[in-house]
Amino acid sequence: MNFKTRKDFADVLNNLALNNGSEVVNGDETYRTIGEVIDALYASGHTIEVTNTRYFANFLGLWYKGKAVRAAAWLDTGIDIGDGETFALPSPHTHHNFSIRGPLVNVDIMYYMGVSNGTSFRAVSDLRPVWSGGRDLYTYSSAAGDAAKIRDIFVLAGELRQRWEDEGRGLPMGGYGQLGVCNDSTAVLELGVEEQVTIYPLVRREPGADETDRVANLLRGLPNDAEGAPTVGCRRTHPADHSVLVWTICHSRTSREDRTTALTLWSLKWPTGNTTPRPSARFLVRA
Repeated sequence: MNFKTRKDFADVLNNLALNNGSEVVNGDETYRTIGEVIDALYASGHTIEVTNTRYFANFLGLWYKGKAVRAAAWLDTGIDIGDGETFALPSPHTHHNFSIRGPLVNVDIMYYMGVSNGTSFRAVSDLRPVWSGGRDLYTYSSAAGDAAKIRDIFVLAGELRQRWEDEGRGLPMGGYGQLGVCNDSTAVLELGVEEQVTIYPLVRREPGADETDRVANLLRGLPNDAEGAPTVGCRRTHPADHSVLVWTICHSRTSREDRTTALTLWSLKWPTGNTTPRPSARFLVRA
């Protein structure tokens, strides 16, 4: 069990998640599930750190003369803020980062649903542009007593991958946009571990009424912003105070002054220090 590259390790987890007969052999030991692999890593002296991280989405990927262009894709929430305007903000991207260190495995990987490769563990292959920011809302460390919680995050990620791989077979982009998006895969793990949701927008497909497994119940517990403009009672919570709603998202009306506040409540920070992000072009996507 000596993995040389990040992609090797991500591929192993992705195959184990599908229960397709894959296995990991380490001497006399054989591991057939993600949970067994994580247990083996702990037993052999590895430490694992996991972060739930938020960014501005870099959908357009624009570059000019070797420099990244700050060009966010903007979401129009449909929330009326007066004077004929509606509340819009840069589209967020969220995922989980996993850092594993020890005598056999030293890798950094990510997990999310993407427009390519479906819902999967992924090798960290490039750096994100500075303008897309990045904030770790949750950090878990096995060295700090979070070993069981980290194991559950890995196992739940595998269960969600198996479900959406099955459902997404034959759909464009593996079901991206129909089953969910990156934010939905992150929100499932957040709800499963933290019992709350702090991510917007979410567009997950509603599970069947007869589905009662853990992933189906978590998906059913997520808000669905594809159903219309956010409303009071959408169950999202302020990441700094879990007892109150993110009112700038859930309320039916907000003031112009609350736009920057909303970015903070969504756990996003515009890295330039400007109070209002001003990209060269404004791309609006109706939520």
